[in-house]
Amino acid sequence: MITNFEAMPRPLRWLTLFSAGFLLIAARAALVGGVIAADGTPVSSSRWWLSGAGAGTSIASALLVASAVLMLVRSRHARRMCVLGWCVASVSVALMESVTGLSLAAILSHLILGALFVVVIGLYLFKNERVAVYFDTENAQGSHPRG
Repeated sequence: MITNFEAMPRPLRWLTLFSAGFLLIAARAALVGGVIAADGTPVSSSRWWLSGAGAGTSIASALLVASAVLMLVRSRHARRMCVLGWCVASVSVALMESVTGLSLAAILSHLILGALFVVVIGLYLFKNERVAVYFDTENAQGSHPRG
């Protein structure tokens, strides 16, 4: 896996590390008790989970951590899982914002920015030539098959 990490284009390395970092967010969402600070606003744990923000954060975290592992083994499913994880994360942020009492306009702006971010990530993962070469099994040294 270290060899594969070193073979990644630099932006893909950062994306992989950032995605793997969602493990900390998942642990925080799963283990928290009492009050959660969402954008600096205190929210009760029950309200956090009832709003869907807790479940959305947990699902997004699981998808993004899994995509990081799949990227390290050069799986052909890694890129799709990463894009899906960021889609769920964008919706989760909107759910979190709704719990904090932000206006509908602010929540919609977060959704639009999230969608733009997902498009940029998707274009990078699927259209960048260096990323395509990285996931090409003929160029992968010591990686798993693309299955």
